[in-house]
Amino acid sequence: MSAATDPYADGQLSVPPYVAKALVTGNVCAVLNQTLDHRGLQLIVQPSRVVKAGDVHEIVLTDERPAGPGFRVDRVCGIAFITVTRPGVILSGDMVTAGGHELGYVVGFDESHAPNHLNIVLRAERRATGDVLGIALGDEVSFNFQRTGAD
Repeated sequence: MSAATDPYADGQLSVPPYVAKALVTGNVCAVLNQTLDHRGLQLIVQPSRVVKAGDVHEIVLTDERPAGPGFRVDRVCGIAFITVTRPGVILSGDMVTAGGHELGYVVGFDESHAPNHLNIVLRAERRATGDVLGIALGDEVSFNFQRTGAD
């Protein structure tokens, strides 16, 4: 009997398998204000991660193109840490909003701080920290399913 393989890592899935998914939400529990040009985040090849209620994860933003699962991302700024309130699946391509403002699209996940937390990496046209964007403690953050939109 052969060992199971990861269908993303070995190229079995050329088209994302997701047709629909429930909305994932969280609330800001810490606002960030740092910008780094040589962070070296290595995004995992998997385009999705499951998050559980009560999990705390970090949201960072890049303006690098291209960016997506399997890419290295250097130019980042911190947005916020969030506590998950409505669990589910976060996907590359999800549009992320906070306090009613569009922040960017999820481009991937970095596990450098796991198991403490995931870095959920977004892409937007320009980098701005959570402080600059006016993100506030308690703001609701939503991960909205998009069939297109990621790099």
